[in-house]
Amino acid sequence: MIDTFSELVIVKRQTNSGKYIKGNFHSGREELITISACIQPADGKTLLLLPEGERNKESIDIYTEYELLSVDPKTGRKSDIIIYKNKEYEIQIIKSWTQLIPHFQAVAVLVNKKDGD
Repeated sequence: MIDTFSELVIVKRQTNSGKYIKGNFHSGREELITISACIQPADGKTLLLLPEGERNKESIDIYTEYELLSVDPKTGRKSDIIIYKNKEYEIQIIKSWTQLIPHFQAVAVLVNKKDGD
């Protein structure tokens, strides 16, 4: 059902947490995954769920049957990044809906690029 209103988007996922080699941190590998998702602008109610410093950033709601991942401080895993309309959005919140049409809802905020990135 979600596929009816979906489009293909790219997910950048870190496959491992990285490690220190001779005192320098090396990020884990990254893979690109194509998923089908319905993407909408986040509404004001959804923005209130975000941490205070993230509420003023451009945000999107993502509905998909594919499980997206957010940051996990225990393992060092980074959040998935959604590439949508040539912009990168970092997953902040994930909800799992299991009734009627099982799917995931995620909220992502625009990634601010630093100079040199």
